[in-house]
Amino acid sequence: MKFSEIIKPGHVALDLQAGPKEAVLRALLGIVAGDLAGGEAEGIYEALLSREATMSTAILPEVAIPHAVVASVASPVVALGICRGGTDYASLDGAATKVFFLLLSPANPPNSHLMVLASLATLMQSAGIIADLEGARNEAEILAAIASHEA
Repeated sequence: MKFSEIIKPGHVALDLQAGPKEAVLRALLGIVAGDLAGGEAEGIYEALLSREATMSTAILPEVAIPHAVVASVASPVVALGICRGGTDYASLDGAATKVFFLLLSPANPPNSHLMVLASLATLMQSAGIIADLEGARNEAEILAAIASHEA
């Protein structure tokens, strides 16, 4: 499964505002709100906060992947936010987080969540990917950078 096949145009924020974790999560959810059932965003927000309380999802240098399994989505829903100056997201390395991938996966098939996380982890290990994402001037360049690093 290629990550570039999952992220949709319109689900990218090039200038995500720095702020507390809660504000970042709300901004990311706002990007995908149109793909969610009415009134569902608040429950997802709470699930994301609960997951973050267990352990920060900022486990890669400069990258956070907040994620949750959501029964009402039929396929993975992804938002990408770039915070060019970085923000404190309680990363494991203590550094500022600049790239955020929100992942909402369907409950079935059960392994779809892990498959998308694995695809994303592989993508983020590609040399230069973070610099390419940060340097992108528009959504088309972001999506092209993702596709080129998967090739």
